Amino acid sequence: LTSQLIDESRQACGGHGYHAYSGLGRGFVDWSVQQTWEGDNNVLAINAGRSIIKYYQAGQKGAKLGVDFLYLTQKFDKNLKSDDLKSLIDIWSVLIIKIAQHALSIYNGDWESVSQERLLLSKAHSHRYLLETFYNRLQSGDVSGEEKTVLKSIYQLYSYYFIDKFAGSFLQFDVLDSSRLTHIQAEIKRILGDLRPHLVGLTDAFKYPDEIINSSLGGYNGDFYNNYFTDVTNNNGKGDKAPYLSILTDTLTRASKAELLSNSRSKS
Repeated sequence: LTSQLIDESRQACGGHGYHAYSGLGRGFVDWSVQQTWEGDNNVLAINAGRSIIKYYQAGQKGAKLGVDFLYLTQKFDKNLKSDDLKSLIDIWSVLIIKIAQHALSIYNGDWESVSQERLLLSKAHSHRYLLETFYNRLQSGDVSGEEKTVLKSIYQLYSYYFIDKFAGSFLQFDVLDSSRLTHIQAEIKRILGDLRPHLVGLTDAFKYPDEIINSSLGGYNGDFYNNYFTDVTNNNGKGDKAPYLSILTDTLTRASKAELLSNSRSKS
């Protein structure tokens, strides 16, 4: 996910995202290897998906599950509202339960036969967990006023964005229909417009210093062009000539064949 977002940021910046001083290329390379700790994240997620299936099985047999998996034993309204904050968690719960049921229906005794479903379960559970944690914080009373309004929009955007990314699964398992997905896609555009005036403040709220971001584009002062020029001159000297400059200039200013032929004839 993070690698994808870095790449989308690079694309959104156009030509500015191309140059090395944007930091986006370096960030993409650095993050890509960070996904592997004692195995790739997808491999770890597949293993976690097997546990989710087992938890679902145990819950159906009456076993008491931990608070993070208690939803696997709950019943949900078939007509969940996608505009209700709590329902944005429940939608993911329904999807996870239906994927687990499907995995069990095709399981043939070999866990590899449901690897795809296990990976999907793990990803869906992760999104649900983040949303539930976010929702509980919103309801805790720690935030209020405009700050809470903005955070609610971020909460909705997160759920809508990933519902759209997993649209195939929500349609396949009959959690949402096409008309509701169309509505969600329209809501994503609306919320992005609502959040646009707050983007600088939201970014600065992470309090990452310029030294950590290490990007001409991401300077706190927002003065991209001067920051870019300063970075280039600091890293390449101030007016210093490269040792290979004469080779380049001699090559670029060399006479053409026509000029050489003309000079040869004039001398003769």
